[in-house]
Amino acid sequence: MTPIWQTIARIFPLYYGGDALTDVIKKGQGLSYTSIDLLILCLFTILLLFANVVGLKRYRRV
Repeated sequence: MTPIWQTIARIFPLYYGGDALTDVIKKGQGLSYTSIDLLILCLFTILLLFANVVGLKRYRRV
């Protein structure tokens, strides 16, 4: 890919999931090599959960 598309790809969680799977399956690396990718995936999860809580707050009937 061109450098501009590589930069854009880094804002999507699929990039980090694919990178972690490539490290484990093809390269046979363990958790120490994939920990950065897994940490970024956890941060994406927390960010999207927070966005869900904030975005859907007005639709809840409590």
